[in-house]
Amino acid sequence: MQLKKNLHLTYCTNIHPGQDWKNTFESVKRHVLGIKKEVSKNQAFGLGLRLSNKASEELDMGSNLTDFRK
Repeated sequence: MQLKKNLHLTYCTNIHPGQDWKNTFESVKRHVLGIKKEVSKNQAFGLGLRLSNKASEELDMGSNLTDFRK
C-alpha cells in the first residue's frame, strides 16, 4: 500500500511461526489475505515472506509455487 510517493506499507510474515512450507502457506492464507483486504483492498500490498530453509526447499516441490502465486 503506497502511503506517500516513495513510501510503501508492507507486512512481514516473520511474526508467524512456520518451519515448513505447509505451515507458512497456511499462515499466509489465514492472516495476510485478511490484512491486505482491510488496509489495501485495491492497491498493491508489499509482503516480506520469511521462509525457513526447509520451507524454501519445499516451495519448489510439486505445485507449491504455482499455488502460492495464485
